This record gives sequence, structure tokens and C-alpha cells, in this order.
Amino acid sequence: MVAQITSARLRPDEPIHKNEPTKTRTAVQRRTNGPMTYGPSRAEYLLTDRRTPLRGVFTEAIGRTAQRGDIVIRAGDSAPPILHIQRGVAFSSHTLPDGRRAITDVLLPTDFVGIEHVVTGRASAETTAASPLGYKALPASALRQRCIADPKVALRLLAALSEQTGRRDRHALALSRLDARERLADFIIGMYDRLRRAGLIGRATFNFPLTQDQIADHLGMTTVHVSRTCKRLREERLVTVDRQIIIITDADGLREAAGELQRSMAR
Repeated sequence: MVAQITSARLRPDEPIHKNEPTKTRTAVQRRTNGPMTYGPSRAEYLLTDRRTPLRGVFTEAIGRTAQRGDIVIRAGDSAPPILHIQRGVAFSSHTLPDGRRAITDVLLPTDFVGIEHVVTGRASAETTAASPLGYKALPASALRQRCIADPKVALRLLAALSEQTGRRDRHALALSRLDARERLADFIIGMYDRLRRAGLIGRATFNFPLTQDQIADHLGMTTVHVSRTCKRLREERLVTVDRQIIIITDADGLREAAGELQRSMAR
């Protein structure tokens, strides 16, 4: 049975970690099988626990929906909101005057979108629903006031922004230094790790709504190249990508195929 990313497993009152780490715990904690390493246990708590103040702020926000292909934030908007995705998948992108598009980030349930709007006041990227989307929207001014009033909200916002920045830095490194096979393998195993850490899947088979065109725009490849590389990984019995369903048959082998970037992040 294929796990659905849009499944309703995101109850705001159900934390991933049932208890906050104790204050006496000072050892560095590493997230295994993931692209990033966080130091103190407090940082891990800020990035994962659903009871933290920032999530509480969004319980008061307006719930909205969008259909696949809908633009939820337009580039250049002068008063863009901050979004908290409840279900579905979206992506952020930039489009050049000649029509070429670069998808800079893929956004999953539990992700925050447009954190930078708190200080920029203008959207630099376009955010589009890649599947039916459910999200909560909060005016940037409202979140800015909450940050001023409650340092815990500001700290959680900084943690979320740091996670997003790390993800985008990693993506830029993949584009500049990995070949096509490594790039696609790293992308797939990275999506798997993010979904698993968020508690959205429990197995290595899941629905992923991005088309091959969109994956190509994210990985700086052509659609034909993405198709050929998917075929190669399937022939190597590492992963099958078929009609927006991803089946990872050898997770360790897929990490190995991703090359030096996966190995460097696992140290």
C-alpha cells in the first residue's frame, strides 16, 4: 500500500517527541540517516516538537486550501503572508524572462513558507501547489508582533529559517558539484528522510506529486535526462519512480549512489 503524503497525520496536539528533552542532556545529538546534524538537544526540540510557540501562533491563523497548480504566493507581492502547510506539497520557484523556471525548494507538510517575509515585506519567489494543498496563512505583520512580544516565538522562527537555509544550501551544493545520477539519488533519499522525520510515512514507498518536468526544474536537468536517470536507478534496483509513486528498494544503495554529499552530511 502506497503511503500518501497528503494523509491526515498532522494533528497539532500530537508532538513527534512526546516529552521535551531534559535540561541536563548536553551531549551532541545526531539525526541518523538525515542530511543535517543539530547540536544541543534544545535545537532538536525547537525544530521538531509541535507544542512549540510558533505552531501555537498558527493555530489562530486562517485555514485555506488550494488546488494543484494554484499560485498561493506570487513573486513581487507587497504584503505576502507566512504559511504553515498542513497537507499536500508545494514548491517555491523563480522564472526568468525567457520562461525558464528554477524550483528552489520543495515544501512538505509541517514546513513553514515565507519566513523571510517577516522582515522583507515582499515575496521574492513564487509558491505553487504541486498537489491539493491545505495550509494556514498568517500576515507577516502579525507574526512580527508575536516575535517582539515572545522571544520563544522568535527563537523557533530562527530555528525554522536555519533549517530552510541549510536545505537550500545543500541543494545549491548538489547542483554545482553532483552529476545527474548523484543529484537525483540525493533528491529522492532527501525527500524520503524529510517525510520520515516529519512522521508522514513509515515505509520506503510513498506518493510524490511532482512531475518529471518539475523535478527537472528543481535539479537543473532536462526532462529527458531525468527520465533516463530514473531508468538507470531502476535498472540498478535502487528506486522506482512511476506515475508519481516512489518505491525505494535499496535505501543504503541509494545513499551510496548520492555520493560524497550524502557521506559528508552523515559524518
